[in-house]
Amino acid sequence: MARSDDGDPQNKNRKRNSSGAEDSSSNSNHPAKKLNTGNDVKKRPVGRPPLNKTKGSGASGEENSKAGLNTENLGHSNSTDKNNQPPSLIKPTKQECIPVEESYLWDKSRIIQYQDNTLWMHGILTRAGYNGVCRALGHNWDLEEEDRDFTANMIVHYTQIYGVPTLYHAVYSRDVKKVEKWLCEGADPNLATNISQVLVVTGQCIFPVDNLLVIAFAALLGEPRIVRTLLSFGAKSSVIPSVLRLPYIKPQIFQLKSWEAVRWEFLDNVTTNKDTKWCNDVVFNGLRKCLNLSMRYDLHRGDSFKVTERHKQFAKSPLWDCSPLFRARFDIVGQEFGLKKLLNHVLMLTEKPDRGEKPTVLLFAGPSGHGKTELAKQMERYLGVPFHSENMASVKREDEFFGPHKPYKGWEDGSPVNNFLADNNGKRCIVLLDEVEKTGIDIRSALLVPFERGATLSDRRGGSSKMDISKVIWILTTNALDSTIMRFYEDKEPITPQLMAKEGQEFVVKMRKTLHGAFGAAFTSRIDLIVPFFPFSPDEQAVLADLEIGERKSQFKQPISLDPENRKLVGNINLSIEKDYKVCRIVARSYIVEEGVRSIKREVDNLEKETFDQCLDASEDAITEEDQKNETEYTLKADKTQGMVRVDVGKTTPKLQLG
Repeated sequence: MARSDDGDPQNKNRKRNSSGAEDSSSNSNHPAKKLNTGNDVKKRPVGRPPLNKTKGSGASGEENSKAGLNTENLGHSNSTDKNNQPPSLIKPTKQECIPVEESYLWDKSRIIQYQDNTLWMHGILTRAGYNGVCRALGHNWDLEEEDRDFTANMIVHYTQIYGVPTLYHAVYSRDVKKVEKWLCEGADPNLATNISQVLVVTGQCIFPVDNLLVIAFAALLGEPRIVRTLLSFGAKSSVIPSVLRLPYIKPQIFQLKSWEAVRWEFLDNVTTNKDTKWCNDVVFNGLRKCLNLSMRYDLHRGDSFKVTERHKQFAKSPLWDCSPLFRARFDIVGQEFGLKKLLNHVLMLTEKPDRGEKPTVLLFAGPSGHGKTELAKQMERYLGVPFHSENMASVKREDEFFGPHKPYKGWEDGSPVNNFLADNNGKRCIVLLDEVEKTGIDIRSALLVPFERGATLSDRRGGSSKMDISKVIWILTTNALDSTIMRFYEDKEPITPQLMAKEGQEFVVKMRKTLHGAFGAAFTSRIDLIVPFFPFSPDEQAVLADLEIGERKSQFKQPISLDPENRKLVGNINLSIEKDYKVCRIVARSYIVEEGVRSIKREVDNLEKETFDQCLDASEDAITEEDQKNETEYTLKADKTQGMVRVDVGKTTPKLQLG
């Protein structure tokens, strides 16, 4: 089934060596040459290639040399076995390639062949090739001297590997950090390209895709974290057919009972919509299987929580670019009202760079396990500022918090907070005070002046000069407003943007009045913004369940290792979910408001234990090297009669591996 690089059926006249493999002797370029300008890469004709007609794998050495590609360094082997077939587990098959026509959309026997979400990009048919591309994407721009004028931005925008933009290879590497690196350098999250060869392993077929969007490619690979990353950098949700993703908890596609209904939905809505008409029937059916609940939620978030051009303009202040903070909306489930209040407040700060001596004081209020600390950490991540966290439940006295005055014992050591502020004198930074309601009155009194004037503190380790803490962002978290928040939630749920547009301001006033009673007027008056965190809705609880299951899926997917230093006996497990909306809703029943996401994690831990038990009882034999070559299917299924999730063990098959 392997084919040549350009799909030309007349390639049989190419030069080959004595063993039948294509000659790559002319290829002697520097390793960095695997990143090439798009103008240098030979364009491939778009159209369906013949299946199993050609021998060898990938482009010839002659062609790669012309394109500037170094197949040796990329690990793209042109060697063949005794049958003159490529060194790959993609075996030749007699079946003809499946044409991309809408008539096959409702033919179940055809669609079943698109069920596997393992895509192999052309040119990476060997393990060495895969590792080579991964190395290329992690390359520190080590170009030859004459090419040193290439900037990272130019490489991102104008380079290709095997004729495909390098962003697609970053996505294919499954490494979120590499994708972020490319996007930070300016790669387009809405990029589309013609991919003339995508190999669907189970279906044993090759199909070309015109204008395959990079976000769809990430979804087809089953990579929710990369989909989330692309969305956070501005990828459009609307390019994914709405029938596959809305409503996110149970999309319309699950409600269509016949293939005829699916057909008409595809023809009437997908192919006629300007945003989705790129999506052919093959990709449509691939997305139908691969878009899990957490991906659908992120796509919904992209629709409902938009960042406008005006937002971006305000965020890119010459003095402080806080635009990366917009990405935090994809890291927090729910809490849309609080997130918008926070983002708008930060944007206002960019318009008031000179606030005098007053630092920023934020209060995150709500029940535990609903994202308060997580949002503070995301602020550190996206604003790129120094961060210090202090658990106020363990701080009892003022001198523990700021450090003792000279000459009391220990004055020369200061305190973690004092030393952090001194080290970041005059700089923007974040100090998180967790569970501030557990502090004593003396500590809250000691914070009154620093919260009001940012040039009043001295380093208690000595010195008479005052520290400038006017740019410090103080974040306080508390459960002191839980009763007020819970009462509002129970009376008004669901908490929608429309509801909060009408009643949000009045609710904020109620919270501030409650805070007066808990902390006193002097302390409360110094708080610039109160950000409420509500309990999760039933649908959000299901999303959290899917995210937790996704973490376990990644862990189970890891390969078995018998190495004593890196032992991992439970692995090579494909954990899938049958009807994720049903399974995740059952898991979400474990949600306890007072515990938040921790209660859902505990239930998913139970499923993990059950999966482990199944693995332990699968055989009396010890795990051997033979088990490293196989993988086993485990499926989470909703048992309606018992109201529980069942773990079913499927068949064990040889593990698909790159050669």
